Amino acid sequence: MIEAILDLREWRETAASPSAIGRAWAAIQSSLVGQLPVAAEALEVRAEGGIARLWIVSTPSHEPIADDTPLLLLDVVRNPRLMYVCRDCGEYGPLRCQKCEDEEQPARLCSKCAKTILDELTAYCSRHLPLCECREGCPEKANFRCRKCRRLFGTHQQKAHPRDPETSYCANCHWVLFGRCQPCAELRKQRLGRSKCGFFRRDTGERCALPLCWEHSQQWRAWGQDNRGIPLCPEHVKALATVDLESILLSLLTTKPPISDRGRPMPLPNLFRVRKLLKTCRSRPESFRTILEAVQRLEPDIESRGRERLSRDYRYMRESYGEALADLAQKEPMFLEQIRDYYARELGSGYGSAILGAEVIERWKEKGQWRYRVDVRTSLTNRGHLIGPGGQRIKPLQEKYGIRIDFDGGQR
Repeated sequence: MIEAILDLREWRETAASPSAIGRAWAAIQSSLVGQLPVAAEALEVRAEGGIARLWIVSTPSHEPIADDTPLLLLDVVRNPRLMYVCRDCGEYGPLRCQKCEDEEQPARLCSKCAKTILDELTAYCSRHLPLCECREGCPEKANFRCRKCRRLFGTHQQKAHPRDPETSYCANCHWVLFGRCQPCAELRKQRLGRSKCGFFRRDTGERCALPLCWEHSQQWRAWGQDNRGIPLCPEHVKALATVDLESILLSLLTTKPPISDRGRPMPLPNLFRVRKLLKTCRSRPESFRTILEAVQRLEPDIESRGRERLSRDYRYMRESYGEALADLAQKEPMFLEQIRDYYARELGSGYGSAILGAEVIERWKEKGQWRYRVDVRTSLTNRGHLIGPGGQRIKPLQEKYGIRIDFDGGQR
């Protein structure tokens, strides 16, 4: 008796049942007659159903197979039945498009038909592969996720890490992380420009973003000397003196504020702080009203950008600055009258009439109440009588009305 194994892997009909195996054997049995069986070798039969092979395990003689030769099939080798079939090509489909599953559509895909994002395990069909997020309406399909901002981008945005070609960044993050300081490059030095100029250019509708090293980056300390400010390149440091107020205010609005000790973003500088900052860099002082009017003229620029945080900060700036200016319009005449009356009573009417004007230059809250710093203009050359020995005359005035007084811009 010949012992053999039947190989049906190249047979067209899948041998998934005993009846299918029986049909295949009936089709090839007659073609085996006359062939010489040799142990460990295969007898090949070509028929209409495909190609079949009979692997000889053992044979008692070396005679050709006859019609009555007994033959025992020890096993049948066959192709596995595919449980998961790729919906596009019919091959083995171990992957699934999650979006198709959510839509209750066929989701199985093979490794050739499935689309993937670099270094991610999620599979997509060609219809559901995400689009590049470089700008609204970009038609290119995404193929990687930026290591820094974690957004999806297409090949046209892909930039490799300088020392690790397998790590990818979008063009903007690559510029932020690895851009070279431009002033240093002009001096033929190679330094990373980790700081980017935050000046907003209204002609382009974007920030300058020139890469700068710490040596060439100057901070405009909008949130105080102890906090990170707005980094500026040498060109825009000079431009602060003459550029329109709208550009300066937009630079302030579009800069990410520093984080406070409580872990929250610091609020925008108030109207008084902005005026004080402008006084240090402008050729002439700006009035509170001029600043507020510049803020109001920014509305079309803000609406055109359509960013929620920017719009929210702009509304806060416009409303808080408007409230502060309305408060000044009420408080300044009142403080002027109170200061004149005080000195007229204490020193005589001549000293009261020597008080020419009062301008609020700072406002802050103390124990829930507004306090004011007032710059008082006088016609006196010697202001010692107004202050008194050790401040004895001015202190009761300040405590009574909750103000701090400077005379003629802080002169004594």
